[in-house]
Amino acid sequence: MESKENCSPAPADAAPVEDDANFHLENLREEKRKMQNEFNAQRAKMKELYLQKEMELTKCHAERKNLQRELDEMKSQFLVADLKSESELQLKEIKAQEEISSLQQLVQDTIEESTILKAELERMKEENSRLWQENREMRDSTQHQPIESTGLAPQQMLSTMKKTLRKLGGESAGNVLPNNLGQQESMDENNKTKGGKKDYAQEDAEVLRSIVVQLQEEMEALKEKLRETDDKLRNQESIAVNNANSTENQASKDAASINKSTSIDINTISCDACQQFEKQLQELQAKSAEDKATINSMQKAIAVSREDLQKEAALRKDLEDQWQERREAHKTEVQKLREQVKSNEEQLLELQQKFLDTKEEVMRQLQRVTDERERVNKHLETLQADNDFLSGRYLATSEEIESQDINLPNTVEELQELILQQQNDLIQARVSSEFERKKCVTSLDEIQILRDQLEKSNNERLAYKKKMQVDNKSWQ
Repeated sequence: MESKENCSPAPADAAPVEDDANFHLENLREEKRKMQNEFNAQRAKMKELYLQKEMELTKCHAERKNLQRELDEMKSQFLVADLKSESELQLKEIKAQEEISSLQQLVQDTIEESTILKAELERMKEENSRLWQENREMRDSTQHQPIESTGLAPQQMLSTMKKTLRKLGGESAGNVLPNNLGQQESMDENNKTKGGKKDYAQEDAEVLRSIVVQLQEEMEALKEKLRETDDKLRNQESIAVNNANSTENQASKDAASINKSTSIDINTISCDACQQFEKQLQELQAKSAEDKATINSMQKAIAVSREDLQKEAALRKDLEDQWQERREAHKTEVQKLREQVKSNEEQLLELQQKFLDTKEEVMRQLQRVTDERERVNKHLETLQADNDFLSGRYLATSEEIESQDINLPNTVEELQELILQQQNDLIQARVSSEFERKKCVTSLDEIQILRDQLEKSNNERLAYKKKMQVDNKSWQ
């Protein structure tokens, strides 16, 4: 009886132990469910992050394609601009070369024309000097005639004047003079036969007197023309002025000598050929005036040609300066465009490198997240296996505990063994509970670490996105 009384309190002590074990088991199951829910939520977040990264990667690929297309368009535009600028430069060079050639041809023509005018001027000067030399010879021949020329035969005088006029008038005058002189000789012979010597001498004297008066008037007009010509030549060229002065002096001397000889011979010489001489002298005077006018016009033309040549040279220099300036400006513009193309290519290469680096970084982060997810899954599977193993091996379920038969020991020793067995089971349950709690804390820490890494990855992604937006704005 005493043994029964001693054994009766054992079930009462075992009930709180079972309740405590069940309570701990429920707590462990609740923590397991929480961990499972947190893991599912974390897995959903990781999946969402993975999908977001995939979308960002697709967007980056699209942006890269757009940038590549824009780069190709810019390269084509730069190529077209370069070709256009080169063609314009070639056209400008060809046009400038043509203008230079035309200017050179114009300058060459002007130089040739100036040379021709100079040669013509020299020829006119030589002709003028030759005419004055012939005039001087005629004057000398007239002065050397003796004063007693009254008895000179008219035919001899006519032959002498014919030779002189041939020298002065040239071929044309020579062709006209023989005919006129021949007619005059025939008329003189007729006059000789018809009239007496007195009548012939008186008529010739009157004719000669009228001729001399006309010659004096024409000589005065010639002197006036020569003075005007001399003034013009003095203003244009000093050499022409000297020649004109000498010509004027010579003309005045010739006129004086002619007047003197004429006044001496006016009463002695009687010849109808004076009219021809007067005509030849007028022709010579007109030719001299025409030559001087031609010389003046040539000198003016030479001066105008020189001015035109100077203007053409200044225009050519101005065109060459403008062409050089445009060429330098075009070279500068082409150099700037090439530098800009080079800078754009460098920026594009830099953007491509940044894109590749970012892509590699994103792929590394995705790989790291995938590895972390696999590691967490493995860890959770290990925890689940450990929990199942511990719960199934060392502890009985609540149903098994309820369905167990209560076999109370009959002796104190059996009761002590039962208590010790229950104590061991309680210790093992406590150890398993603490182990699971530590595992749970470790899992929570790992989850917090993963959250921190995820937040860091999101921050890096946002920073990279902002940087890409800034680069795109700067590129635009």
